[in-house]
Amino acid sequence: MSGCLPLGVTGILPVILFALTGMMTTAELTDIFFFNALWLLLGSLLIAIAIQVTNLHRRIALKILLFVGTRPRRYECPVLKSYRTHSVPSIAV
Repeated sequence: MSGCLPLGVTGILPVILFALTGMMTTAELTDIFFFNALWLLLGSLLIAIAIQVTNLHRRIALKILLFVGTRPRRYECPVLKSYRTHSVPSIAV
């Protein structure tokens, strides 16, 4: 891998080339390459970037530490376990 083009550009290159050469119509290409799971992934990545840019993840962690404290026994709080279970995705993409 030479790194001449960013990975995002090389990923969308087949769409551009197939459309320009007339191998497939634009409607066929968008049906194949841009399906609902892709939009779900893109949306989750954008939300993750927004959370990181605004330091929301640090604020949530600090609020949890203020609520729980530094004693390990209080980490067993069922509310925090349920938050961790629902906030961490079960499938890594």
